[in-house]
Amino acid sequence: MAAGLPVVITDWNGYRDTLEDGVQGFSIPTLAPPSGNGDDLAARYRSTRYSYGGYIGRTAQFTYVDANAVGEAYTRLIENDDLRKQMGAAGRKHAVEKYNWTVIIPEYEAL
Repeated sequence: MAAGLPVVITDWNGYRDTLEDGVQGFSIPTLAPPSGNGDDLAARYRSTRYSYGGYIGRTAQFTYVDANAVGEAYTRLIENDDLRKQMGAAGRKHAVEKYNWTVIIPEYEAL
């Protein structure tokens, strides 16, 4: 976004909070097992048996990203220059307003 380009992200983990779907880019539907599944993975991570990377890697194996939606998002961006420019500009504005250090540091201090 900071580069002024539209983005395509999965709507899981922290990514879902980084953009407004259809404004700065596209958020792709992602499915994961119901809550409570994977408690064993979390327990192994908490016990340091798994590193963070190991935990995320194993968790990702149970996560499904809608490949058709990914293709549709990229096709829309490839075929529509105006959409790319509009989303890119909105993304740049969003990145400056939300992720600039002058914004982030006071939020950390308040936390």
